[in-house]
Amino acid sequence: MRRLLVLTILAAGCDFGAPQAKPSGGPDDGFDVYQNGPSKPQALALERLARETGSEWTLEVHPRFGTPVHLAGQTAPVLTDKSQAAFVALDFFARYSDLFLIKDPPRELTFMRAQSDEVGMTHARFLQAQQGIPVWGGGMIVHFDAQGGIRAIGGRYIPNLDQLRVAPSLDRDAALAAAEHDVRGDLPNYDASQLWRQPTPSS
Repeated sequence: MRRLLVLTILAAGCDFGAPQAKPSGGPDDGFDVYQNGPSKPQALALERLARETGSEWTLEVHPRFGTPVHLAGQTAPVLTDKSQAAFVALDFFARYSDLFLIKDPPRELTFMRAQSDEVGMTHARFLQAQQGIPVWGGGMIVHFDAQGGIRAIGGRYIPNLDQLRVAPSLDRDAALAAAEHDVRGDLPNYDASQLWRQPTPSS
């Protein structure tokens, strides 16, 4: 379940980051922690963002990872050329790292492209990566308005992967053999020629 935080609620005070009852059927893994809204450091970072931009911001955090899935507000114009979208966005992530929980934006976010739409907005897309390896389902999009101000940021960032071992423990043939063995346990008659390759943004 997602919670929506409006900055004006902060002044009234709330139990930041209080554990929430685990939804039934939730995944049993290292991220099996459910939060009710942002943590206190995130709330303080959101207040700082509001002060520095003079704008009210809304924040929605991921219930498992505690990272922003949607942030909306208004900055002053910060983008004058679409070619600078990656630099400007990464600078914003670094400036408010306590809010996004991204320790090293240039290392953890790979810029993919910046696209403009029919109303003049520019959308800068980033893929999350760990030591050069793409993180499945991880990525952020920064939305600039026609005047170059940041209006919204959305996506999914999975935090604390810096200690994750990415070097393969199996070579290609061993990995394929292990996968085929597992599949045949459930589908003894499966046909490997019917397997499909999952494309990645860089393919």
